[in-house]
Amino acid sequence: MNQHIRTTYPKSRKEYFCESSEWLINDHHYLSDIGDLTFAEKRVLAKARMNKWKIQKGEKYMRITGTNCDGKIYDSKVIPEIDAICRKYDVYDYDYC
Repeated sequence: MNQHIRTTYPKSRKEYFCESSEWLINDHHYLSDIGDLTFAEKRVLAKARMNKWKIQKGEKYMRITGTNCDGKIYDSKVIPEIDAICRKYDVYDYDYC
C-alpha cells in the first residue's frame, strides 16, 4: 500500500520532468478525455506543454515523499497546478498495487 510521508515546496535548481504530467500524456489518459477544463486549467496545461512538461529552473514545485507498494521510499517532483488538475479530474490510478 502506498503511504505518504511528507510534501515540501522547494525551488528548482535545475529542470525536472513533472511526474504528474506523465499521467496526463501517457497512453491511458488523453488531455481531451479529461472533461470540461476551465480557462485557467487550459492555461496551466498550455504553459506545461510549452515547457515540454518540465519543471523549470527557479520555479517552486511539489516534492512528495512516500513509500510504494514494495515499501521502498520514492520522491515525486510535480508542478503543483498540474497535480491539482490530476486530482480534480481523478487522473491518478492508485489501484496498481
